[in-house]
Amino acid sequence: GDDEPSDGKEDDTDDDDPEEEPFEEDDEEEEEHPAPADSP
Repeated sequence: GDDEPSDGKEDDTDDDDPEEEPFEEDDEEEEEHPAPADSP
């Protein structure tokens, strides 16, 4: 039921959601400033 058009909010793969940023953009942002895993 992943490929089934639901409300669109449950599907985190729905890039139609303006609130949810695309994985591609998130990946790029992480590269710029990665979270320090060594520090809490």
